[in-house]
Amino acid sequence: MDISNSQQRVDGTDTSAPSQPQWPSSPPDTLSLYGIARRYCRERILVDPLRWTNRQLELLQISFSEPSLAPPPGISKYTGKRAGLTLINDYYDKYHDYYRRVDCVRSLFEEERGPFAVAPWQSFAFPHDLITSVRCHALFYPYPVDWLNSYPVAAYIDRDFVEDLREKSVHLPKYSSSNLPMQAISRLQLKKIRPENPLKDPYIAALMIALAQNTWGHVEWERPELLPMLKTYPSYVLTSSESAECMHLFKAELPSSLLDMFEFPNVAPPPWAPITIQVFTIPFEPALTFRDRLSALIVPKNIDPSNDNPPNGDSFNRNPSDGNPSDGNKRKRTSDRKKKKERDEQ
Repeated sequence: MDISNSQQRVDGTDTSAPSQPQWPSSPPDTLSLYGIARRYCRERILVDPLRWTNRQLELLQISFSEPSLAPPPGISKYTGKRAGLTLINDYYDKYHDYYRRVDCVRSLFEEERGPFAVAPWQSFAFPHDLITSVRCHALFYPYPVDWLNSYPVAAYIDRDFVEDLREKSVHLPKYSSSNLPMQAISRLQLKKIRPENPLKDPYIAALMIALAQNTWGHVEWERPELLPMLKTYPSYVLTSSESAECMHLFKAELPSSLLDMFEFPNVAPPPWAPITIQVFTIPFEPALTFRDRLSALIVPKNIDPSNDNPPNGDSFNRNPSDGNPSDGNKRKRTSDRKKKKERDEQ
């Protein structure tokens, strides 16, 4: 695939990508989500996250930093068998195959008492009339995992997986097709939505927004009195690729006003400062400290200032029959629609 075969060093620099096009400046801080779509009605703005381009990032005032090396861990928690040396060696044997690579990465996260538990996950709260989703693996705090009372602290995707999703989104046949004109159109569409630099992929930004929305929904369900205090929400995405050298971690603090834009698409949100997604390169070597370096970068915000425990786990105790807090944002929109319907019927 083009993403896997691009010329790229360990530090993430893409030596083959041409310069990115520039668009006229625009003031999204004065417009609602639908207002932006109306202003640029000749462009496709409200599209599936797989079809996001640099244009969506520009309108949302999101950019990516250049990759930097992950700092050394301050404390070694994963020693001995918990360091996962055998799992990293297993990755070296299987990294060239996509499916086996993903299985190995999942094992690195959760086996031998690793830092995270992993589960398939998809969520993205576009306005209710534009329902869509992003697909990835979600990382939770493990041992024991209370799936109903937990929400993801990070997401994991593989670049080949995203490339495969994009090919399917434009109906590009995996094998030879007799309809050459349609195949050419699909390849042209794929070229338009494929990022020039995989470390500046708009789909990663969409994933980060989805994670922040999920955290917002969890707080709204469990501790709504804390919502006015939370101005930003941390978001983390880990990516792997056909590389035996490193993984990458993307980190950002997303403002609540950005989430409001998607939650209330007809209302212009308060302006926010430009958002920079930090990119960290996490080499597999030295393997002895890989898990420590990985977990040290993912530090979730403590939702309750009066509680020294992580926001995920025993600090929230609730009857599982109440529903899944990770769907809080969807529930809130459903509740709002019910209230509006009741007012209309009166």
